[in-house]
Order: sequence, then structure tokens, then C-alpha cells
Amino acid sequence: MRLRTLVLCLALVSTPVLVRADALDDALGFYLKGDFAAAARAFEPLAETGDVVAQIHLGELLLSGRGVPPNVDKAASWFTRAAEQGNTEAQLNLAMMYLRGTGVRHDPKEAASWYRKAADLGNAEAAAELAGLYLNGIGVEADEAQALALYQKAAVSEDPEILMTIGIMYGQGVGTDTDWDKAITWLKRSADQNYSRAQFNLGVVYGKGMGVAVDRVESYKWFDLAAMQGDDDARDARDLLTQDMTPVQIAEGQARSRAWRPKIN
Repeated sequence: MRLRTLVLCLALVSTPVLVRADALDDALGFYLKGDFAAAARAFEPLAETGDVVAQIHLGELLLSGRGVPPNVDKAASWFTRAAEQGNTEAQLNLAMMYLRGTGVRHDPKEAASWYRKAADLGNAEAAAELAGLYLNGIGVEADEAQALALYQKAAVSEDPEILMTIGIMYGQGVGTDTDWDKAITWLKRSADQNYSRAQFNLGVVYGKGMGVAVDRVESYKWFDLAAMQGDDDARDARDLLTQDMTPVQIAEGQARSRAWRPKIN
């Protein structure tokens, strides 16, 4: 009899958790099907009980106006509640809202604070955004070395724009001593993902001999790869470069470009 009572008590305790899980699954199902009105109705009671997933999704629906009338104030409120529970996605959204003054006061310092919280919890996007604030002195005292450190922390994401930015900072000596070996390494990590702006920058590096010997063939390759993606600057630079190249060099550059393949991380 005692065992039966214990089992019954455990069942009573666990039932609300199961119910909430089922309700969240239903809400997410509505969301994934594009029935945002039904999703919002399903998320709201869950969000009120403190469910972080529901709070984030409800905030996003209110911010975008999908399924509900747009309400940036309520969106900010839900993001705040989720952010205070340590959710980095909510912290990132809230930081952006403070930076823009959307649904909350315009407060770059508060934005930096939320970016820092998310970055400290491993959110790479937040680390990159915070780096940009340090680089430009927005909401924080300008600190190029701190910006570089944060971009390097964010590089775990392998985002090609972040990788390129680090390369440029090493090349220009921003936040560090100029180091072209490191600059080229970071630029290549970005360019290897077929990121046209990094490819363009490598074309400039080899064309002008920045930290390396001038190599017009290699420069042509990188300009050509970027030009094939519609980069007008790269196309113009490639065409200008050919004026100082022999037909054999141009053919070699074209061959290198055709043989190149992006690296998949």
C-alpha cells in the first residue's frame, strides 16, 4: 500500500511537466507549419509559466508581427524574461533592441552589457557584435585590442566575415602589431569558404606584395574567383591587373582559378 501511494505521488508530481512538454511540442508544431496565430496562443500560457523557449518564440512573433499585431514593447519584455534566465539568444535579441532603441530606451551601454553576458556564455554572434562596439567605441570605451580578442573568440563560428575582419586587423595593425603572416592566414580561412570579399582582399595582398612577394598569377586567381561571384571591384581589379601580365601568366591564373575548390568545415 505504501509503494502504491509513492507511485501515485510521483505520477502527480510529474504530470504537469509532461503536460507542459506536450503543450510546447504543440506550439512548436504550429510555428513550424506557419500557423503563427495558433503558435502565439499556445506559447503565451507557457511563457507566463517561465518557459524560455516559449518566451523567445513569443517575443519573436511579437517583434515581427507574425500571427499577432506587432508589439515591440511586449517583445522586449519577453526577451528580457528569457535573457534573465541566461538564454543567450534572448540576450542577443535584447542587446540589439537596446542598441536600436526598439521597444526599450536607446542605451548602447545596456546593449554592450547584454552582448557581454551572451558572449561570456559562448555566443559567438554576441562576441562579434561586442567586438564591433569596442572597435567603434559605442557603449564602451574604444579598445582595439579588446575588439580583436573578441573577434578571435567569435571565430569559433567560422563566420567568413569575422575571419576576414581579423585578417584585416592583423594586416593594418589594428589592436595588435602588423603581422602579415597572420593576416594572410585569416584571410585564407575566410576566402576558402568562397567569401568574395576575402578573395578580393587576397587579390590585393598578392598584387601589391603586402607581406609577400608580388605574385600577379596568385592575385589574378583570387580576383577572378571573387569576380565570378559578381564582385565588381574584383572584376575591375582583375582586368586592370592583366595589363601587367603576360598571356602565359593570365592562362596560369585562369587555370588556378578553375582548379580551386572551397573548403567545407
